[in-house]
Amino acid sequence: MKRAFLIIVLIALFGPNASISQDTTAEQRLFATGYLLLKKSNELSFIGSDLAQLRKKFKSIDELDDLQRCYISSIIENIALAEITCKHVSMLLGILPYVENDHKLEQYKIYDNHLKEDTLKRLYLSYQNTGSINTSLEEKEILYFADKAKNEMLMATKLIEEVIEILQSKGKAKE
Repeated sequence: MKRAFLIIVLIALFGPNASISQDTTAEQRLFATGYLLLKKSNELSFIGSDLAQLRKKFKSIDELDDLQRCYISSIIENIALAEITCKHVSMLLGILPYVENDHKLEQYKIYDNHLKEDTLKRLYLSYQNTGSINTSLEEKEILYFADKAKNEMLMATKLIEEVIEILQSKGKAKE
């Protein structure tokens, strides 16, 4: 009898703490991933700025033809889209800890759906478009920044996939 009572007391004491720590760990992972996405956004911003400077430099010396300038502009637009996407997801993840516990399951599902159906596809298309344009570029300096941007987009895509996995596991755990 005493043994059963002690087991019940131990479960009562440590059971909720274990579930809280798991919940906190998942939220910490989401927060850390949000921070990494914000860093990716900043890196993409720097790459986009560098490409814009190169475009100006080449334009002033008439080094590139119109088609090459168009390609560079398209890459800069893709970088800007990826940058905004990363910043957006980072802000969503930053807001998540402040959502009331009663509404977290609903928010997990909404974020999960939004990230899978919209954000991840948009980022992946930017990545693909940048990759296909790279084959048409001739300037090595521009190719360097385009490849760098493509790698950053790929890493951001993997981070968002990780967020989706966390949100799905949290959504299933809360049900």
